[in-house]
Amino acid sequence: MRQKINLLRQYESMRHAILRKMRFLNRGTVDFALIFILLAALTMVSTLFSAEDTYLTGQVVETKRYTDEAGLLWENTRFEVKNGPLKGQHSSREPIEGQSALFPQLKPGDKVVLIAMEGPDGIEVHVVEPKRSGAVAAVLLLFSVLLVLLGRRKGVCALLSLAVTGWMIVYLFVPAVARGENPLAWAVVICAASTIVTILLVAGWTAKSAAAILGTIGGIIISAVVSLFFGYWMKLTGTADEAVYYLVFSRVGGLNFLGILHAGIIIGSLGAVMDVAMSLSSAAYELRKQHGKTSSGKIFRSLMNIGRDITGTMANTLVLAYAGGSLALFLLIYLQPDMIFVKLWNMEFIAAEVLRAAAGSIGILAAVPTTALSAALIIGHSSGLSHKFV
Repeated sequence: MRQKINLLRQYESMRHAILRKMRFLNRGTVDFALIFILLAALTMVSTLFSAEDTYLTGQVVETKRYTDEAGLLWENTRFEVKNGPLKGQHSSREPIEGQSALFPQLKPGDKVVLIAMEGPDGIEVHVVEPKRSGAVAAVLLLFSVLLVLLGRRKGVCALLSLAVTGWMIVYLFVPAVARGENPLAWAVVICAASTIVTILLVAGWTAKSAAAILGTIGGIIISAVVSLFFGYWMKLTGTADEAVYYLVFSRVGGLNFLGILHAGIIIGSLGAVMDVAMSLSSAAYELRKQHGKTSSGKIFRSLMNIGRDITGTMANTLVLAYAGGSLALFLLIYLQPDMIFVKLWNMEFIAAEVLRAAAGSIGILAAVPTTALSAALIIGHSSGLSHKFV
């Protein structure tokens, strides 16, 4: 009993310390953050201890590229292993002829990730990748700091909701798909849960939050239906993505590759759909606030007019995001001018990319009338859905 009392006192002390340092937060947000951090830490620790660490870290001492007598390009790298039983200096020799673009030019002092494997002459250590974790952590920290500085309480809530969404994808969605469960159904559930958590954290439980949640879920469901229908019509297999090839040849049974494609479309469009829904519901809330009692019909028509302006730019945002990720594909097409148009237009990876952009954009378009209708009914008839619980 005393231990429980002491733990509660420590928790209260921690919460008060956070509230003193960050006065723009409130108790509900801090409680949610601390509980999520504890849950995420326990999950990640159990994963780390259950996984076998086969990789080593090291530092490059010397590197040299040369051409052998046959005219083939090789790279010799001497490096120092920093951890594990193989600590000390080692060297590796890798053929890079014709694929030098795949091997970043290392220089002395660069940190690298290494792997030890059994070779013909015993244990061999090879360079796998440059160590990028420090740079990745730095850019994530920069993003987090700027988000908190500019958004203050809402920035913290947005960061927390992003962490919750990431946790749900990694520790709920991915294991479920790996067990052979329906990826699209899980994607809809994860998107709905992420929408609820994100909007409630950012805006609290208000009439505009309820309208935004319903509008987002409506847009996501319509996007899922469109993806399913046209994916079936196009006879897609879901195996056009390069990463899927590794899953196919890894002989992992029970995976639904087409479902994974549909799930990726839904999750990829969630942010843009949620943005449209929240913008429209906020506009309806301000309209009601400024003009007092406003008819549902007037709110609906006003939101549809606003939505027409929003969808033009938001659809471009999503399409350009997919286009930016497919620049290498466009370059490949450009470098093959003799390719027959009929063949090009019917390739699965082309059809899949078109479906990604189109289904996601249709989800954005669908969010306009669903949010407008939800906001007109909820905000137009609301008298007190303005209390925030976070």
